[in-house]
Amino acid sequence: MKYIPQLKLILHATLLAILFIIPACNQQQHQPPDDDHGRPVEKIAKELGVTPEKFREVFKKVKPAPRGQQPTEAQREANRKVLSEGLGVSPEKLDQVMDKYRPEGKVSRPIRR
Repeated sequence: MKYIPQLKLILHATLLAILFIIPACNQQQHQPPDDDHGRPVEKIAKELGVTPEKFREVFKKVKPAPRGQQPTEAQREANRKVLSEGLGVSPEKLDQVMDKYRPEGKVSRPIRR
């Protein structure tokens, strides 16, 4: 009979694992991947006057700088052109909207003439 309290403890621990830990692990495994990498695509697309699907489609053509490097001005300009032309918006409108949602805020750019 001295094993009954230990058995109860084991049963309670098992029950807690079944009720809370296992479902939490399964929920994390079944979360869809974040294809937007944290970008608020719906908000950006709405402000640009396009669908989120269109924004995603055009954004796939952007060529980011290699990991750990900042893009060159030429890379920035090329990506800006891809996005503005693909989305049918002016480069200025694109900058205005993207700067609003960029985590680091507005990116300083040389003055265009």
